[in-house]
Amino acid sequence: MNSNQLDEYCFNILMVLYYEGKPLGFNELCQKTEKLFGFSRPTLSFHLKHLTNKGLVLKKVEKHGNLKLPTSKYEITPDVYKYIPDVRPTLEKWERLASKKDFKSLAESLYNDFATLSMLTLQYHIRTMLGEADATKGLWLSQICLTIFTKTLYQKIQLILKNAKKGEITELMKEWNAIIKRNIEYLYK
Repeated sequence: MNSNQLDEYCFNILMVLYYEGKPLGFNELCQKTEKLFGFSRPTLSFHLKHLTNKGLVLKKVEKHGNLKLPTSKYEITPDVYKYIPDVRPTLEKWERLASKKDFKSLAESLYNDFATLSMLTLQYHIRTMLGEADATKGLWLSQICLTIFTKTLYQKIQLILKNAKKGEITELMKEWNAIIKRNIEYLYK
């Protein structure tokens, strides 16, 4: 791995820390990454060091009373959040729309939210090419967000639609296809 680049392991660690929204101890983070991604302890340790050296993850060492060894907690640095839009409200919006069975609005929201995040990532790619300060960090983080958003999109849609009737799913797909068709027609006029 090039020391200037983040790989999928780094993205996955950041994804877990981002979604937890709180500092995690090494063991807790290890359990989550092992369960979700099959990480070993050495793999997690190696990539956490890379992320802390890059200034994307903060390692907080805490001394607790009678414990001889201090404990470490890891969290995303506050600076990172300025590059990543918080997608949690978006996911909640999707759930609300699905529970109301407002499939037209849900289809529009899915399409627009995903397109916006893709454009943000493209913007950071261009800013990186222009050599703008912090553009590379923004690119990494927008890619993380896009990865999170995409993975979460599939998982959430499956959960949201798990109890939906076949007709409701067909309605969502119909609305989504109409949006795609409209945008393709617009692009190729």
